[in-house]
Amino acid sequence: MFKVIVDYSELSLSVRKGLAARQELLTRIADSMEVTSEINRQDLARKRNSRLALLTLPIASPANVRLEDYVDRVIEEAGLPKLPVGLCLRCTKDAGKACNGTADDDAYIEQSGECLRMLKEAVSTAILAAEGVYTTACGQLMTADVHVRLRPVDDCPARSAANFCVSGSSQFLDQSGAQATEVTIEIGLNHWNLNSYAAFALTLAHELICHAAFGVVSGQNRDSTEQSDRFVEGWMDHVARTELVALRHESGDPCWREVSDVESAMTQWRNAEDWPPPCQQKSRDYTSIDRKAGRNQAVAAERIFTSNLQRRRSDFIQFSAAFNAAGVAVGVRNALVNEIRVASSLHSPGHLPFFDALNTYCVSGDMQAFTKWLTLYGAQHA
Repeated sequence: MFKVIVDYSELSLSVRKGLAARQELLTRIADSMEVTSEINRQDLARKRNSRLALLTLPIASPANVRLEDYVDRVIEEAGLPKLPVGLCLRCTKDAGKACNGTADDDAYIEQSGECLRMLKEAVSTAILAAEGVYTTACGQLMTADVHVRLRPVDDCPARSAANFCVSGSSQFLDQSGAQATEVTIEIGLNHWNLNSYAAFALTLAHELICHAAFGVVSGQNRDSTEQSDRFVEGWMDHVARTELVALRHESGDPCWREVSDVESAMTQWRNAEDWPPPCQQKSRDYTSIDRKAGRNQAVAAERIFTSNLQRRRSDFIQFSAAFNAAGVAVGVRNALVNEIRVASSLHSPGHLPFFDALNTYCVSGDMQAFTKWLTLYGAQHA
């Protein structure tokens, strides 16, 4: 289904020290304080004490201090008990063989990587959400080869979603029908906190579900989609984010406790023409109106499936995934969004040919037949 290779090599030993320290410190803080999120950052600022200082310090750590010692020191300075077992000793029983900043570190990170435990869990969550969306719709018909590059930046990324210090992008590397996608996730280090892990998972889920899986059933070289694409960037973004939230919203783990709030803030950011500081001001975004329209029509389509067609929400998810994986032309994608807009605007839609076509797909699962019908129907009613 999704063959995902994650490249951690750009996360240097210095960066891993900082991430590990925050990982261990913030999970302990989360258990003893009500407010830990970026959403409530102003409240945190008013509660200045040693336990919160790490939220505003650069994440890089001294090069001459071992990772395990650095984490212990940060936790001790915060007035919290030391770890019962050092992080590095969870990866290797011999402290002398712990990561030393060379290429040999890659083996430890791949096999265990306790210093990146929460980041790796976020990766696994995003992949699990993507597979949940596409397994029923496409099954053995699709294979998405994805290379994920994690790129740390000192400040917040230029397109940091809702100031959670994460941004993502995808590039198709298709050649002669052999499809592959490179996903780059930028991680801003200065303000990284617990909610950044949820934002990371939501961002990666978007890249996998909306982009990496786009057109994979076609087997053809794919053209990149635009930020203004109402279906890919709006409709499928709704699918990606709601599915990940549904997967994790009941988790007791600290980094998932506020995943619904994080998702809501990120959606507001994507739909806004401007976004104010503190971390990164969003420049004027004229494509946000298209993404918002696509997301709104996805919500309307979900209602049509569950109310008008008397289908399950899972049928809506399956239909959306199959349509995205088909990789139809942008004109056909827009035709679907427009038909949903027209149908949802009618006071009493009654019997519509469009509803018959959706029902036929739900019974047959033949997306090729549906897209052919939609193309002809859209041309006749343009």
